[in-house]
Amino acid sequence: MNIKTIIGACLCVLSPLVFSQVNEKDLSPDSQRLLEQLKLQIKSTLLAISETEEKAGNNFESFTFNWESPAQKSVHLGIVIEAEKEDGVRVLSVSPGSLAEKIGIKSGDIMTEINNIRINKHTFESAVNTLQLLTVGQNLRLKIDRGSSTQTIETEVTGRFMPSMKLEIGTEDFSHNRLASAENDIPCGEVSVFFSPPRSKGIYEASFKKIDDNEVSFKRNSYKLNVGKHTLVLKELIDDPYISMRLPSVRQSLELEIDVKPDEVYYIGARVTPNKLSRAIKDYWQPVIWKVQKKKCHFEY
Repeated sequence: MNIKTIIGACLCVLSPLVFSQVNEKDLSPDSQRLLEQLKLQIKSTLLAISETEEKAGNNFESFTFNWESPAQKSVHLGIVIEAEKEDGVRVLSVSPGSLAEKIGIKSGDIMTEINNIRINKHTFESAVNTLQLLTVGQNLRLKIDRGSSTQTIETEVTGRFMPSMKLEIGTEDFSHNRLASAENDIPCGEVSVFFSPPRSKGIYEASFKKIDDNEVSFKRNSYKLNVGKHTLVLKELIDDPYISMRLPSVRQSLELEIDVKPDEVYYIGARVTPNKLSRAIKDYWQPVIWKVQKKKCHFEY
């Protein structure tokens, strides 16, 4: 198993509107330089995409992209890990100033348990998902092998403030993607397919197709919705080769009824029905909510 994973690295993209609102004279010189680097990174990334699409024979002039993220406290664990044979994960590096450095994790450590999940080839993905879904205030317990000694590290997860972010590229009017009222004081919840579901439980990725009677972009991985009942239409993205060869040639879209509560995120995936993996049977999967997480929700316009 040659799996390498970065946990806690955050790529944050800001729109030009945000730059115009930043009072740069109040920032340190280092922060001002970082903002300038961010602008250049956005431009260089778009130029690279443009070149790639030109080589592929596509018209990049009609390209549109919309991405946004609410203000939140972001967890920065700050480690790069890879599978250590079939028992544990090895820490390849630790980011300076990260939570991992503060609690004493070192490069070369082998994590054998994460929040009481003993790591092996069957639980690796679930254990890594536990790290990726850490939230501020959550307890984290790690068992680590360090040479001839074994240590247990316990801490309360801390975070750094992350301002709200919004990036709109192209000429498309993105207002139709806003599926709820524009009044900021109206409660809301969120539906998301951003994180990878626990495949060890037979749950795979999915994408949004419709929400209520609205066609939505499959490229977006989360939507904020008014509190109350909604109907989601989702498409399965099951990519396991063993399973895919048994699935119908046309990917199914199925409905999921959901009752959205205030300040909750509902993570959605596609659960495989193992005894129905037949071309003659259509209900080989079902959309499911595999995790519900508390998170402050507010609309941003």
